[in-house]
Amino acid sequence: MTAVVSNKTIITEDPITEEANDLKIYANSYSTGLFTKININIPNLSTITETMTCKRILVKSNEISSQFTAIVYAIVSKFNIDGLSPLVLTKCNLCGMNVESSYLMCLNPECSSNYEMEIGSYELESIINIRLSITDSTGTLENCLLHHQAATKILKEVNYFQNMSLNQRTELKWKYLFTNCMIKLVVTEAHPNEKLTILVVDIENEGPISKFISCVPIY
Repeated sequence: MTAVVSNKTIITEDPITEEANDLKIYANSYSTGLFTKININIPNLSTITETMTCKRILVKSNEISSQFTAIVYAIVSKFNIDGLSPLVLTKCNLCGMNVESSYLMCLNPECSSNYEMEIGSYELESIINIRLSITDSTGTLENCLLHHQAATKILKEVNYFQNMSLNQRTELKWKYLFTNCMIKLVVTEAHPNEKLTILVVDIENEGPISKFISCVPIY
């Protein structure tokens, strides 16, 4: 534990306190929950057939707590895959906790893997962690999670995505951003004191525009 004084601010690196440990545990559990949501088993895409607007999805999510699916015809209004935010998460397959990318070590003190791991080993799993927003005439669904199945479809495998140049990512982003899309969603089961989680499990924007507009509900 090291303290550094900067002007009037005291910065303590790796504080050894009960509060700091609680905060670390919360951060790890949040990442674990995120992995669970991104990797949930989704229904067969052909069974997702009910069309809804963004507004109807939000209303229904407040009416029921169980998981449901929907098709929404909308535009992707936010799809930041060429920014500075980290877009790949790595977890420990032995305990499910987040792995520190700088050191490739599991942050769970109770994990049996308390040693440095190697890229490509069975102990590690990396997934693409991207959020996007979806907008139609009734409103916007913010911060939807791109399910790994959909991410693999449009962004390829993790290693391929990580090796893409900035120009390649920007070009890919504009293939979907502000274009009419058919998007299949899974709204996960709601839990007390937990924000709504909407997973994008499929996205399609190819074909005549009438293919999409003719299906858009107006309520």
